[in-house]
Amino acid sequence: MNCNKPRLHLVLWSLPPVLLLALPVAYAWSRLQGDATGQSLTSASTGEVQQRILGTVPEFELTDRHGRTIRHSDLLGRVWVADFIFTNCAGTCPVMTQRMGELLAELKDVDNVRVVSFSVDPERDKPETLDDYANRHKADDPRWHFLTGDRKTVYGLSREGFRLAVGAVPPEELRPGDEAILHSDRFALVDQRGRVRGLYRGIGPEGGDAIRRLAEDVRRLISDPPP
Repeated sequence: MNCNKPRLHLVLWSLPPVLLLALPVAYAWSRLQGDATGQSLTSASTGEVQQRILGTVPEFELTDRHGRTIRHSDLLGRVWVADFIFTNCAGTCPVMTQRMGELLAELKDVDNVRVVSFSVDPERDKPETLDDYANRHKADDPRWHFLTGDRKTVYGLSREGFRLAVGAVPPEELRPGDEAILHSDRFALVDQRGRVRGLYRGIGPEGGDAIRRLAEDVRRLISDPPP
């Protein structure tokens, strides 16, 4: 006799209606994330990071928090880590920013690394807004770029370069407490030639361990650059 299905029904009926309505949305977004990334990994195994190529970051020209122009070419020759956030996000983004700070602390002795936080809300996140956000989160490491620009460029980078889902929620579908933009919670590891080598989930219970593994992979790419 299979007891799992009745118990599942009882659990579902006991959920508040708002959570029942949220389940299909959460499932669809998780499927979208899987489709966009092609996998749900936290880190590459030892040595694998030099072998695997998940994508290539396309050319871009964006503006940092200080009003300076940052191009794709400025990062070539360095290992770098990217994430996608926005300053008005009250959910995952502050945690992701905290994790990025922890990554740089793990790599405090490594100069030839950069981290880049792309804003997925560029209309709102002007350079001065990003600067205020960075200051509030004590993100003052000179190796850390907060970038903004036009939406087409940023969304194209996320979807086509990093294979990470992103999308604005239609205003009529927003509910109190919802984020206006859905975006990935992954950190992307990029090699010296602009190729994505790994995706790491920086939030959740395993986030701290994933950041430490990411730091190890950064060191591995720097000490043994892939061809």
